[in-house]
Amino acid sequence: LLRGCRRRGMTAPVLAVGDGALGFWKAIREVFPATREQRCWFHKQANVLSCLPKSAHPAASAAIKEIYNAEDIDHAQV
Repeated sequence: LLRGCRRRGMTAPVLAVGDGALGFWKAIREVFPATREQRCWFHKQANVLSCLPKSAHPAASAAIKEIYNAEDIDHAQV
């Protein structure tokens, strides 16, 4: 898919957002090596919550929301 897009004239995207599928990241690196990568926040939150007991979900969700809404990286890394 990505090779076809490049062949048809697509330039490298500035940012690729994905769910963590390893094949996607490998393909992006191969076809558009200058493109930056970012995990999808929805999938990241789902992955984190799946490792926690249900009773911890509200607090973990609140913490993730604070990180997501932080004004800069310093505030996100508290």
